[in-house]
Amino acid sequence: MTHDPKAVTHAASDIAEPVPTPTARRARRLDPAARDRIARGLRLLYAEALTQPVPAALEALVADLAARLEGPR
Repeated sequence: MTHDPKAVTHAASDIAEPVPTPTARRARRLDPAARDRIARGLRLLYAEALTQPVPAALEALVADLAARLEGPR
């Protein structure tokens, strides 16, 4: 594997860019048709995963969290 100094410079310049403010984010909202296309695509992508059973380990974690939240305060 070779070292590419340009890649490091590019990565560093990405970090140095300012984070968009909430105002800037609002200015770039997606139109409803684009949001619908994305939502439809995500539903199709995850449809099979949603039919799978929940793993026992995840069920145990959720039960533990629920017990902690319902416990004495």
